[in-house]
Amino acid sequence: MTRLTRRTVPALIVALLLLAASVLVGVSCVQTIAGVPPLLAFDTLGRTAASSTLADPAVLAAGGLLALLGAVLLLCALLPGIPQVLPLAAHEGGAVAGVARNGLARDLAAHARRADGVTTARVSVGARTIRVTAGTPLRDHSGLADKVRTAVDTRLAEVELARAPRLRVHIVPDRSAR
Repeated sequence: MTRLTRRTVPALIVALLLLAASVLVGVSCVQTIAGVPPLLAFDTLGRTAASSTLADPAVLAAGGLLALLGAVLLLCALLPGIPQVLPLAAHEGGAVAGVARNGLARDLAAHARRADGVTTARVSVGARTIRVTAGTPLRDHSGLADKVRTAVDTRLAEVELARAPRLRVHIVPDRSAR
């Protein structure tokens, strides 16, 4: 199924770091040409780099930090993202179909709002869990979670997802009813 890749996060971080470094170097070059003291003194930077060795603690710490950052960015780039389309159960004929995650969330929220005593409903569709947060103006909301669970379970049975998700229902007092 279609997955949203996580490659955008590492690409954005690397692009912003390269942009900041290039702006700093460009501004320093323009300041040097204009005769103004630059933000980044190239001669001081060169002397510091020439006097540093690989055994210096600052060089080792910076290298370790950069290696860790590189490993995290590489891991983020290689891992798949959250599936944006959930597969539906296969039927005869071998047709493959799916439902969009946000469309399913809106549909399930509409069905949760149809339960008696529920005024608002928010649904979060994860890879394996669906979380329903239903708002009610009722002071005694015992049994309401079961009604919402039944309404959402009925709709999920009609949709027929390939893998049955866990359903978590949470009832909260509705703030708009006060």
